[in-house]
Amino acid sequence: MTPRPGTVLRPTARGIAVAVLALLCWVASDLTRVLPARYIAAALLLALLIGAIGIGISSIGLRARRQVIDDAVPVGSVARVQLEMLTRAPLTVIPLARGAVREHLPAALGGQGDLPLSRRMPHVLRVAHRGSHPLGPYSVIVRDVFGLFHLRRTVDDGLQLTGLPVVAELAPGSERATGITRDGPLSALSSPGVGEIGPIARPYAAGDDIRRIHWRASAGELVDQVLRNTSQT
Repeated sequence: MTPRPGTVLRPTARGIAVAVLALLCWVASDLTRVLPARYIAAALLLALLIGAIGIGISSIGLRARRQVIDDAVPVGSVARVQLEMLTRAPLTVIPLARGAVREHLPAALGGQGDLPLSRRMPHVLRVAHRGSHPLGPYSVIVRDVFGLFHLRRTVDDGLQLTGLPVVAELAPGSERATGITRDGPLSALSSPGVGEIGPIARPYAAGDDIRRIHWRASAGELVDQVLRNTSQT
């Protein structure tokens, strides 16, 4: 499920378990007067405090920008994308937490993927289908060193990639069969039994199947012949 744009800060399942265990150890130490239980509770609370401080510092300057360098490429090719932090965030300098950037891409661009968080994150996306493909939002995800808190900042920049048709060169035999020559536009070469080859129409020629005649092209040729005969007489 693609998250909505915005910032979410919450404790992880591990963080909730640590907080509950610290509370139980503290209560047990008060009831039983067992000092080791209180020491364990204090250590767990200290871990929660360190995790909260780390995630708080790491959230400073956590703003990224994504740019599409190649916004239109042939199908099967790759497009270059640049993702970088707008400011020198403390997380990219001091390892107070672990971070990644998750791109929620459509299937035509490879699907969801993660990039290790750093100052600059250039990467490429392979375009699998023709047409316009929105990149979708991306999320900057951060967890403290103990994995007790989870921060997610999601941005939807509305960028798109366009998959273009693959351009192929016709072989000489195909050019002759379709009436396309390198020296001119279209020729009226005949092909027995076929009045139209693919999307390229040609006038009627002797031997063509009447069911495949391209009537507009044949009518135009007939009018031209009548005009030429009239002018000669």
